[in-house]
Amino acid sequence: MEHSIYFAADEAEKTAAYLNQRTKEWFKHITVNNYLSKIKKSWAAYHGNFYSSSHEISFGGEQGELVNLAVNHYGNLCTHMLNMVTGSRPSFQCRAINTDRKSKIQAELGNGLLEYYMREKRLERNIKDAVEYAIVLGSGFVKMEWNATKGEADEMIDIDPEEIADFDEDGNPLDEDGNILRPTPIYDGDVDFYTLSPFDVAFDPTKESPELQEWVVIRTFVNRHNLKEKYPEFADEIMKIGTKDEEYSNNRISLTSYDKTEDIPVYE
Repeated sequence: MEHSIYFAADEAEKTAAYLNQRTKEWFKHITVNNYLSKIKKSWAAYHGNFYSSSHEISFGGEQGELVNLAVNHYGNLCTHMLNMVTGSRPSFQCRAINTDRKSKIQAELGNGLLEYYMREKRLERNIKDAVEYAIVLGSGFVKMEWNATKGEADEMIDIDPEEIADFDEDGNPLDEDGNILRPTPIYDGDVDFYTLSPFDVAFDPTKESPELQEWVVIRTFVNRHNLKEKYPEFADEIMKIGTKDEEYSNNRISLTSYDKTEDIPVYE
């Protein structure tokens, strides 16, 4: 009897196809149970779009003595809740497990790093935005990932001689496709933070607790040209992916207004 392979232990393409299918099932699930429609209406009402007609001020009464206007009590209540929750800044404190001097110095360094990321890297703002999503949309998330291409480039990896197929008229090495080969820089790297709404996070709805989740699919938007430079071997495939504006025009999302950009969705 042939045993099926666990999706996470399967080939990369099959694993991605499996998660893509589960993501489609997730969005189908929240559409059927009207959760998607509910949070869209909540977000629209939060920004005052709770009437199908125009929000222009009109006048009523027998002689126009009454002013007709919409008052967004819902948005006001949500804003008060947001200010009450985020009014006090999150306070993180590193504690040394050991009492030796080295451990205490490391704890002080950790406190400095936390302060740096909270203030300079806008982590505090990401947390506040996630709380806003949680109040209005029912849930909000902060994604933290390591970006290996940020920071200073301290080292360079030389070109592999076996990859050189030819040279151009200026003496630059070329690969088999005629592309100029250059040394690969090694950057210091740094952490990136993203605020995600329920529209961008899919998981197994049958699990009772987040700790029991076996898979989570996250969608973030990145500039396609930056991604192409980071992964030149997949340049053609990257340029074929639909942009953020195309994603919205296909009615996949309707959360906030965005400018037309070259951003494309990346699923992880």
